[in-house]
Formats: sequence, structure tokens, C-alpha cells
Amino acid sequence: GDNSEISLLWDLYVLLPVLVSGAVHAQIVDSSFFKAVGLLLAVLLSLRAKNAVSRRQKLMVGVLDMMNTAKNLLYLLSDKDRNRRRMRAMLQFCFMEVAIWVTRNTPNAAFTDAGPSHSLADLDPEDREAVFVLRSKCAAGIGPRPLMLFLRDFCDELFDPDAPTESKFVQRPSGDESAGGSPPTKTRIDKVSIIRRFHRNLETELHALFEKFDFLLMYREQFMTMQFRWMLDTVIFVYVLLYPWCVRNETRTVLGATTAGMAFVFYGLNALTEQLEDPVQQKGQGFNLPDTFRVMFEDLDYDEVVRTRCNEFLRSSKEAGAAIDEELHKKFEEEIELEQMAPPSQRSVEAENMVVSRSIIPVASGAGLVNGP
Repeated sequence: GDNSEISLLWDLYVLLPVLVSGAVHAQIVDSSFFKAVGLLLAVLLSLRAKNAVSRRQKLMVGVLDMMNTAKNLLYLLSDKDRNRRRMRAMLQFCFMEVAIWVTRNTPNAAFTDAGPSHSLADLDPEDREAVFVLRSKCAAGIGPRPLMLFLRDFCDELFDPDAPTESKFVQRPSGDESAGGSPPTKTRIDKVSIIRRFHRNLETELHALFEKFDFLLMYREQFMTMQFRWMLDTVIFVYVLLYPWCVRNETRTVLGATTAGMAFVFYGLNALTEQLEDPVQQKGQGFNLPDTFRVMFEDLDYDEVVRTRCNEFLRSSKEAGAAIDEELHKKFEEEIELEQMAPPSQRSVEAENMVVSRSIIPVASGAGLVNGP
């Protein structure tokens, strides 16, 4: 930070009279006092570094939980293609609103301006009016919480208790066990149970989403107080300042290089720890939330393309009389790999969609978090 830079310059400035006057052979400060200050500095820096790493890890868990919640909500409303498209567009819009609100007025706000922006045009026409009113108004200081709460009513609108319960990717003809189907059955889940199960799962996911939204807002608050920051800078300043007066029988070159090296190490570590404490607001050390959420939804699109292709492959294999086993699945994976490696002119439409979907997903850090530049 700026305080560390100023303290570093003062330490180097105070070192100059010691080197110029030739007082490199005198020991004025007691070594026990110097060691005590060093021990205090070590405790403070280690405590701050430990808390900073823990804070960064908690943010990673929180963001990943939000992303998993979006995937679960999409699965709950995947009975119809139109509902899934509406839900995906609404979730992406909400997540981008959250990213903009959390990173506003910070160095990371430039990430949102540089990346692809979200627009009302991405939503279904019948959803735009409500979103227009409920979305965040950064200029007025109003956050996206009303839009997040609107998700409950939006999901209720999309839910159809009379829709079939099986996944759209699974088609099992009754009575044809040789073709991978299931024997005829008259068992059916009653409508009341379907409604209760849906609302229980929906409330669980939405509660987790709202909780993580509040968790992200906590990262806009200053982690360490200004008094603690000044105290740590002061301890580093005093420790480096006392070092030239604690050693003797050193040449000017060695003493100057050692003192300058200590100053750069301690102030550099302190500045790095300060950036780790704010993984959302610090550019470079922070996470790029808009790009992280965008990559997640593009990854979902790619996943759906692959599973649709797998469903078509399974259907054609069953019509050809193939057995559903590990060899068939391995054959599908080999076919997908060959199609993606083929020249563009030789790819099928499905293979081209998979390649295009995957090519727009940048390299992320681990499970999907995108670091800032």
C-alpha cells in the first residue's frame, strides 16, 4: 500500500546518514530489544498472512457454491427446453448483476467494462419488464437483492407439476428390456409429492444462493482496521531502522545492502498480504467475478451440447441393436474426440457446435475461478 512505500523510503533515507558518517562499527541499540521487536513483527505478519489466505479460500468456496447452486436450479427446471433457456438467461443476468455490484468502485470494476456485458435483450421478452424494475441501480446505490428475491416467483412460474418427471436426456421405451428399456410399470409419483419435493429443493437452493450473495458483500468491507495497518507499518519501520545500530564491524556496502534487502522483504510481504486480504477488490491478486460467472454459463452450454449429442448417439445405437455397456460409452468418447480433432470442413453440425462452445471458454484456475490480469 501507499503507507508501506512511504515507510520504505523513510527507512532508506535514515540509512544514508549511517553510511555517510561511517558509524557502521558502533552498536547503540541493545540486541535483546531488537530481537523482541523482530519477534513481534514475525507474529503480526504471520497472523495477517494466515488470515488473508483463509479469507481468500473462503471466497473461493463461496463463489463455487453459487455456481453449483445455479447448476442445480437449471436441473430442477430442465423439463422443457424453453423453461431451461429462460432460466439460464435469468440466472446469468442475476449473476452478472451480482458481479457488477460487488466489484463496483474498485480496481476490479475494469474487468466488467472490458468483458462482454449482459443486456436485457438476452432475456425472454416477457421477463424484461420485471427485471428492468428490480435490477441494481448503481448510480442510486441500490443493489440487486430485489432481483435475487424475484427468482423464487420466477421459478414458481416455470414449474409445471404435470410435466413428466424423467430427464429430457433419457428415453427408455417401456417393455423392451433388450433395447435398454425398463419393464412396464404403473408406479407414478402423485402430484402433491412432486410439488412438495420441488419447493423443498427450490427453497434449499435459493437460500444457499441468497446466503452466498450476502457473503460476497462482506468482501467489500475492510478486513483490517486502519489502526492495525499503521501499527504493522510502524513495527516494520522501527525494526528496519534499528538494524544498522545493532550490528558492528560491517562494511558500508554489506550493511547498506542488508538493510535495504530487509526493508524490501518485509514491506513487500506486507503489501502482498494486504492484497490477498481483498481478493475481490484488488486488481491482479483478486478474482475476476464477471469472467468467472460467464465461463460457468458457457461451460453449462457446452455440457448440454455434449449430452444432447450423447442422447442422439444412444438412440441410434439402440436402433442398431447395440448393447448399452462400457464399450459403447468408450466408443462415444472416441467419436467425440475424433470429431473435435477433424478439420472444420469435415465436422458435423453437432461437432462444430461442441468445438465452438469449448473454444470460447478461457482457461480458468482449477474448478472454474478466473483470476484477474
